[in-house]
Amino acid sequence: MIRFGKRVKHKKLLLFVTALDQTVIARPNLRVDLESWEKLPVFDRPKLLVERALVETPVYDHIRTVLESGKYRFLWNDQSEFDRILENLMSLELPEILWQEISRLQQFGYYYHHALAILLGITRFGMDTNANEETIRLAQKVSLLSDIGISRLPNTILFSSHLFTEDERITMQQHPLISYLLLGYYLQKSNRDLGLSVYFHHWPDEEAATDIPFVGRYRDAAWLVYNFDIFDALISNRPFRPAYRPENAIIYLKQINRTFSLPLDVVYWLEKKFKMFYPMNGPSFIPVHPSVQEHQLN
Repeated sequence: MIRFGKRVKHKKLLLFVTALDQTVIARPNLRVDLESWEKLPVFDRPKLLVERALVETPVYDHIRTVLESGKYRFLWNDQSEFDRILENLMSLELPEILWQEISRLQQFGYYYHHALAILLGITRFGMDTNANEETIRLAQKVSLLSDIGISRLPNTILFSSHLFTEDERITMQQHPLISYLLLGYYLQKSNRDLGLSVYFHHWPDEEAATDIPFVGRYRDAAWLVYNFDIFDALISNRPFRPAYRPENAIIYLKQINRTFSLPLDVVYWLEKKFKMFYPMNGPSFIPVHPSVQEHQLN
């Protein structure tokens, strides 16, 4: 059993995390700290750690299909911009084993396309702004990897047509931890920034669950994924609710960022893309109804 953070310290869940090589990597009473990365067992299949470019994978064609859909037409104005977005992504590299984990998400429909949509939003945001290139590159990788832990959760929760019960909500909250465990196992002691960015991609909530100083590149990358994750989730149809209008999603993001004193860069960028602006004292927006659980925004 694993105790997950301070916020749910009285809750216990059975959590078995198995890697693609069938190695069970979860450990009892795991506490996420700066040492936990080094404590995971070693992944010893070097051929699967060889870097492979996105353009060499089927994921690249799927990204093109998502970008062509009307839902994401706001990301490009003409063919040259469409091509520039894809060109930006062609050289994105990850180890082969991680591409296999990403491909596994295809079995979960919405969650796979959701990851690709977040990737496209972050990519276009980076092209339009003065955002740090290294941070954007890290955030692009995080967008693809942050939900690989979803594939270890029960389908009854992932495809629920109702609002989560408390136990279901806590189970769903495990997916950043599972993704973190998988990355730590595969990458061994390398690229901890990627693992921490993935773990914190639902921050600021997760910040309270660890003693990790929340600074550095992983903080900025997690913040970008956090914003685009929520935006795409809200404008998507889900079994338990229909999609919301982009303006409502933007209002909600503005409220969240303001509540936690986070930068509003993504919000202002989205307002510009949709040619709309909402004053800070404008109307509030609560997804579904007041009792909705935040982690059902995925």
